Amino acid sequence: MKRFLTIEQALAQLFEEEPIEERDMVIIPPNPSAVSDEEDFDENDLTNVGVLPSDTAGELEIHNSVDDDLPEPYSTRSYSRISHNLKWRKTDAIYSSSPFNGEKEGVIKLENDLHGKSPSDIFSLIFDEDLYSLIVEQSNIYAKQMNRPNICITIQDIQRFIGILLFTGYHSLPQERMYWSNDSDISIPIIRDTMTQLQFRNLKYNIHLADNTKIDIHDRFYKFRPYINILNNKFQQFGIFKHHLSIDEQMIPYRGRHSCKMFIKGKPIRFGYKSWILASSDGYVFSFDINQGKSENKYEYGLGGNVIIKLLKALQKPNYHKIYFDNFFTSFKLLSYLKQMGYFATGTVESFLVG
Repeated sequence: MKRFLTIEQALAQLFEEEPIEERDMVIIPPNPSAVSDEEDFDENDLTNVGVLPSDTAGELEIHNSVDDDLPEPYSTRSYSRISHNLKWRKTDAIYSSSPFNGEKEGVIKLENDLHGKSPSDIFSLIFDEDLYSLIVEQSNIYAKQMNRPNICITIQDIQRFIGILLFTGYHSLPQERMYWSNDSDISIPIIRDTMTQLQFRNLKYNIHLADNTKIDIHDRFYKFRPYINILNNKFQQFGIFKHHLSIDEQMIPYRGRHSCKMFIKGKPIRFGYKSWILASSDGYVFSFDINQGKSENKYEYGLGGNVIIKLLKALQKPNYHKIYFDNFFTSFKLLSYLKQMGYFATGTVESFLVG
């Protein structure tokens, strides 16, 4: 009989010894006097199947029909993970090749292009006439479709509307109508002088980004697609000027009704749309798309791999950048494909054990 703490240790011993016709594996109940108020075992971690829960004080016994020796049992110390007796040492990685770093030249060019511009000027480079024209055109079309002939929206109206939205983003009041209140304790003259509350509401009711008569049944975000495409073009107008790039998810808060709205427990923003972002190491967005949930399409590299490949289409020079992403996207097949296409990618992985 031999005693062990984990299933993996017991199985390893079985495979190392000479085969015996009959062997029994028994889980010994914990000592009744052993009481623990803490539980380090993650019940959601289904990959760690080779480890007994750390709050279980019992052990494993293997009974051999030909060997009844009782060796010294393993330590009764509780483990939450299996120890492989690996000896890690810190060292510099050795690569067969590395990407060209052209970030310095790209940043110098960007600084020269933006030198002397105010924050308002830089904002106008992103949110420019193309976006305003799109919103004005589609909003007026929508107003006519909804039989509101008296509505005539101009670019100046949209500029003022967006200005109010930006202002209310950092000056928050409990109710929308309070921004037009005459009460001295909450009075905001800059809002009242910009437009009336009725004008603001009419704009909000008629704001539109795509023609409802041109529905793309394969795109759940067809109402936002022209807006998303223009924004991505504006984000990339300066070029991909950073050497280190990251691909990850980001939540956009939303509590209304939509088939793509998600709930993610434990996130700072639990309700909303999950978007995929290609960004620089300091947070500048180069490209983004919004997750549309389950799809009937079968992705060759999985959902995460498909997201990576789609976002990386924005890179004109793959050998100028290092790409980083987490274990949701990482797969051997994806990394092999990216290497073949000339990308330099790094992805995190999770270790898992099979008992």
